[in-house]
Amino acid sequence: MPSRRQVQVRLAPVRPAEVAAHQGDVDLAALARVGPMDTHAHVFQDVPAYYEFMKQINLRIVDICVLSRKDEPPYDTQAAQFHMAMTVHKHSDGRAGVCTTFDP
Repeated sequence: MPSRRQVQVRLAPVRPAEVAAHQGDVDLAALARVGPMDTHAHVFQDVPAYYEFMKQINLRIVDICVLSRKDEPPYDTQAAQFHMAMTVHKHSDGRAGVCTTFDP
């Protein structure tokens, strides 16, 4: 059985403002990696011609899943709508990001 080693950790005092500034830099860098989006949309159909159109005009979207009316076909459940949004994301070669208003 491997032996355990003692590890000594020294923490330098950090001021809350420094933590907030660093977190702000981290958040800004993460946002910059997202890249520009042209518009938000609600796309829940797997249509190859649409993906080709997106590519031709260099369109990038955020596909937003929102459940509103229960009688809106065809994806009136969270699971079905999220599944189709992820299909659109995958088949669009990343040109369609996905955002939800619920925890999938």
